[in-house]
Order: sequence, then C-alpha cells, then structure tokens
Amino acid sequence: MTKPPRIIALVQLPPPMHGAATMNERALVALRKICDVTVLEMRFAKNPRDIARMRLGKLVMALGLWLKLLLALRRKPDALYICFAPTGGAFYRDCLYVMTAKILGIATILHLHGRGLQAGRGHWLTAFLQRHAFAGQTAIILGKALRNEIDGLQCRSKIIANCLPDTAFKINHDPISTTTPRLLYLSNLFRSKGIDDVLAACAILKQRNIDFALDTAGAEGDLSTCELSQLIHNLNLSDHCHYHGPVDADIRTKLLSNANLFLFPSSYPNEAQPLVVLEAMA
Repeated sequence: MTKPPRIIALVQLPPPMHGAATMNERALVALRKICDVTVLEMRFAKNPRDIARMRLGKLVMALGLWLKLLLALRRKPDALYICFAPTGGAFYRDCLYVMTAKILGIATILHLHGRGLQAGRGHWLTAFLQRHAFAGQTAIILGKALRNEIDGLQCRSKIIANCLPDTAFKINHDPISTTTPRLLYLSNLFRSKGIDDVLAACAILKQRNIDFALDTAGAEGDLSTCELSQLIHNLNLSDHCHYHGPVDADIRTKLLSNANLFLFPSSYPNEAQPLVVLEAMA
C-alpha cells in the first residue's frame, strides 16, 4: 500500500479567532484526509489586538519555531504547507521559513489569506525576498481578482476560495418580530474594519429621527471595549447599541438571522475574502 505524502503544516490556529486561523483549521481537516500531517503551530498572539504588535517575545518564539521547523525538515517531508503573511514583520519571518525549506530541497505551498504582496514590491528587499521565496513554488490564492498579487513571481498558482461549514447555512428564516430595523456589525474591534464609520452613520440616523437598533460583536482590537462604550456614549447612541463581546459560531448565526442589514465598511488594506461577508451572504 502506498504511503500518503508527508506534509509539515506551519499554520496559525485559534485562539485568537480570525479568518485565516479559521480557514487553517479547515485546511488541516482536508489535508489529513490524504496526507500524513505534522502541525507546527504559529502561535504568536493571545488575542486579536496583539496580532500586529511587534514584541521581543514574538521574535524569540519565531526563532524557536524556526528551529523546530529545521528539525522537521531534516526528516525530508514531501512538502511544507504554510499560511504565508504577505506584509509586515511576519512576511520576513515567513520568508525565513520558506527559504529554509527551499535550501533543503523541500517544496513549499504558500497559502495567501490576504493581499499585500503587490504593494510591497516598491521596497527592494521585500521585492527580492518575494521573488526568491515564491520562485518554483505553489501559491494558493482566494480568487481570480487576487492573481495580480503573484504577478511576476514565477510560481504556480491554485485558486481555493474561502468556505463555510454546512452549519453556516442553517439560518432561521422566520420573519423578524420587530418593526425596528436591526443593524449588525460583526468583526473584531479594529478601526480599519469600519466600526467608527458604522457608529458615525448611526449618529446621522439618530439626528434624522430614524429608528434602529445596532448589534456589535467581536473581540477587542486597537479599540478596547471601554473605548467603544465611550464612543457610543459620546455619539448619544447608548439607547440604540448593544455590544455582545466575542461570540462563537452559534451566536454569530443567531445575530445574522435577526439582522435586517449587515454592515462591514472595511478599509483594512490586506482585506481579501472576509469570512464574515460569506457568513452574511449565507
């Protein structure tokens, strides 16, 4: 009997909960059906607000993970699968991991959950690392609109769109029992995800005497729960807004079922195919 391919999976997994970590969980389920998978977890943050922060502890953990990867690669697996960061300090970290595998002759599959490679090519070092990390490898992108991210990188590509579990489609379609329009903002509390714009728009509704109720849900990001409460208070929206905190899949489904309008005015520069938009569509 033929042995299954041996894969090293270098991935972020929840917690903290975010789109890439969720999709990595689903990728592992698929890989384990056909491969012998060794998981090396990229756990550099305990909560969403720490993801983009540069800390000395993260550097130490990144080097420790590199040593674990080096030991695993010396066993000559068939491939390295990595959740590859397209920007920031994590990009340079992931280039180290990919180039180490490349030097040892191990093929790499780079799964891009966001955008940012194209924007980074204006810097000579970033462009140099992109070319050498991706050359001859396989990149997974989320859709045709993101093909320009890997233009000129001399790599193979495969489109694998983000997806949802079957439970996401089991929505309660009973008529909403209130005449007050229910609005929903569902994302971790990062200003780039549009929470300020949502509240500013709701303030205009209040000024125009338009009735509404706003549900917000998500973990703290660069906006704390105290700052959110203060912002709601300053805009005189306390009677209209309810913050649910971090929520699990069942509560997200319930909130979406009860909403008339989903709001997500994201300006996050690396946004690609947000899972929350797919959930709202479902």
